[in-house]
Amino acid sequence: MPYVLRDKNQKIIALFREPTGDTSEKLSSGDPEIMEFLVGSNPERTPEHYLSYTDKGMVRVLEDLIELLIEKNVIMPTDLPLDAQSKLTIRHRTRKDLQNNAPLFIAQKDIL
Repeated sequence: MPYVLRDKNQKIIALFREPTGDTSEKLSSGDPEIMEFLVGSNPERTPEHYLSYTDKGMVRVLEDLIELLIEKNVIMPTDLPLDAQSKLTIRHRTRKDLQNNAPLFIAQKDIL
């Protein structure tokens, strides 16, 4: 729980791990005032936005992890729910198709 330093308008201007001569007020790390201080009022800088922004990358990490676990025979594809099997198969095929057709996309780009 950080200690906060406020200005004359009671707005947070600094956070500290330990109390200082100017700070004695402690707030929870998730307190809305602390979040406002850390990310501002820009909706694109909220923790929720950051998590949403990184979701696509995490999906790829999870796909790669599942493929690795299957390759190493730690799990079998049939261990996964049918819906997950279907989604992984479609994504795997799509990625493979994109890799196989990459020269076509490059060639078209060069023509334009």
